[in-house]
Amino acid sequence: MTLTLTPEMEALVKERLTHGQFTTPEEVVAAGLRLLHNVESRKESELRALLNEAEEDARSGRVAPFDPMATAARVKAARAARAENKS
Repeated sequence: MTLTLTPEMEALVKERLTHGQFTTPEEVVAAGLRLLHNVESRKESELRALLNEAEEDARSGRVAPFDPMATAARVKAARAARAENKS
């Protein structure tokens, strides 16, 4: 596989090589991909935990009905209050 990097990305790779953190550009790219995988896995785990918590809340009755009009009114009121405080 051949990759084309932007000049900015190429500069980052060269910087890592210059500082001796890696010995080849491939190692830099591999480290970046591992980091991306770890971040995405952590986010997925966090989202799954939140979903499980929400499902448990729904099963146990710890939820309230959602009223979009009331929510919009609260948001409008909060914005108006912030705008008034800035004046």
